[in-house]
Amino acid sequence: MNIQDKTYALDKLKDNQSDFIILLLLQKRYFEALIICESQKNNVENLFNTGICYYYLKQYDKALENFKTALSLLNKQLPVQSGKSNIALIEKYLHNKSLNDIEQFSMNGINSFYLESFTEMTKLYLACNILLCLDKLEMWEEIDQLGTTFFGQHKLSFVQKLLQKYSSTKTV
Repeated sequence: MNIQDKTYALDKLKDNQSDFIILLLLQKRYFEALIICESQKNNVENLFNTGICYYYLKQYDKALENFKTALSLLNKQLPVQSGKSNIALIEKYLHNKSLNDIEQFSMNGINSFYLESFTEMTKLYLACNILLCLDKLEMWEEIDQLGTTFFGQHKLSFVQKLLQKYSSTKTV
């Protein structure tokens, strides 16, 4: 049985709002999660989760704003590491993945423990989420720019697919 199908005693989760938000996201209860997110302080964790809510509620401009703000805050707290570790992460998690695969693993809620333990992965997820929002908003130049600046010379296969999608719609 999937976690989305299970029911939980909600009163046990009231002390830990971020775990409650993650549970709501797993259950695809985005509007309820958004209400709680909006009552929380604007930190990286909450902005990330709020962005997910907006994304699945098809408010892509608001999702994009939250993801960009979260990435900016995270980069101020812990600057981007360049070099082999990022390239290895990109190759491991994103090589030849479809857009649906990218969405499946990057659009999951996070809590403070995850953020502290997997900071570089969180940055990668945020960049993917930004790219997914840009795709929904058909902001092709921004996709090309972000794909180049965040990932350097290593063009992601899914960024290339987004740009090919744009090229094919332009010629039709």
